[in-house]
Amino acid sequence: NTVIRELLGKKLTSRHRKDLDEVSEKTGVSLKSCRRQFDNVKRVFKTVEELQGSVVTNIKNLFLLPDELARRYGAVVFIACMRFETGKRKLQYLSFPDFYYCALAIMTHWTYAESSPDFDDTDLDREFLL
Repeated sequence: NTVIRELLGKKLTSRHRKDLDEVSEKTGVSLKSCRRQFDNVKRVFKTVEELQGSVVTNIKNLFLLPDELARRYGAVVFIACMRFETGKRKLQYLSFPDFYYCALAIMTHWTYAESSPDFDDTDLDREFLL
C-alpha cells in the first residue's frame, strides 16, 4: 500500500523507476520490492490502458489475478488514466485505500455502465455530469 501510494499520480517512466530509491527510503520497503511493484503496475497499465471493456475484467482475464487484486490494479490504472493529482500537499495524508475507495466509487457510479467501442469504464459518463 505505501509503495503504491507513492507511485500514484506519477508517470510510469524509466526516469521515475530510477527514483525508486527515494520511495524505498521513505516507505521502508526494499528497493527490489519497490522496483517489482513499479514494473508490475507499469506492465498492467500499458497492457490495459487502450483495451475496450471493463479495466478490472481485462486485468483479471489477462493476468489471471483474483478479484480483489484485479480491483486494486484497476483502481491504479483508473487513477493514472484520469490523471488524478495525488501529489498535492493537501492530499498527502490520504493513503492508497482512500484513493482506492474513491476510484471504485467513481468507476461504479460515474462511468459508462456498459462498454461499447466508443466508451469504457475509464471514460466519465457525460450524461451524469449534466
